Formats: sequence, structure tokens, C-alpha cells
Amino acid sequence: MNVAKSLVLVALAVVFTAAAILFVALNRDPVHLEFLLFDSVPLPMGAVVLIAFALGIVVGLVASAWFWFSHRIHLSSERRKNKVLQKELDELRALPLTGKDDAESGVRSDDGQETGK
Repeated sequence: MNVAKSLVLVALAVVFTAAAILFVALNRDPVHLEFLLFDSVPLPMGAVVLIAFALGIVVGLVASAWFWFSHRIHLSSERRKNKVLQKELDELRALPLTGKDDAESGVRSDDGQETGK
């Protein structure tokens, strides 16, 4: 199964790379970019679009990594809290169900009979 998945991923990478090369080859018209104080040299339109696409991928990966790490930190914190609560629950489960305090307070036993006065 892993071999088939790898082959599909390689095939997709080849198709996208071929499409990108074709896109750059067909869009060779020079484009001059101006943004605020930035002024570029003329670049082929295909190259400009591919650079913008690559920057979008990088920004998306950084944002995804940021959210992934923040969720991992939160999950780690919640696991620590869960471990403390589980330990407390185990200690409470280990306590006896009947005892002197229960009899004095009028707590009912499992069969519904009052154990107190």
C-alpha cells in the first residue's frame, strides 16, 4: 500500500512540475512590478506567478506549523492535567465505601438501607 501511495505522490509531483514549466514557457511576457517603495526589474509573467505561488505555500506551511505547535503545547498541558486528575480519581476509588464517617452521616449502602442512626 505504501508503494502505491508513493507512486501516486511522485506522479502528482511530476504532473505539477510539468504544468509549472509549461506555464512559465507560455507566459514569457515581461512584467514590471511596483509595490510601495519596491520596484522590480522586468520578469517573465510565469516566473512572477510561480514566485507568488511558492511564497503562498511557504506562508501556509509556516501558519500551519504555528497552529500545529500551539495545539501540541495545549494537548501536552491537558494530558498533564488529565494525569493529575486520573491519579486523584484512583486515590478516591481506593477509599473504602463504608466506614465510621458514613455511618454517622446517614449514608445509604448499596442495597438502599440506611447505614446511620
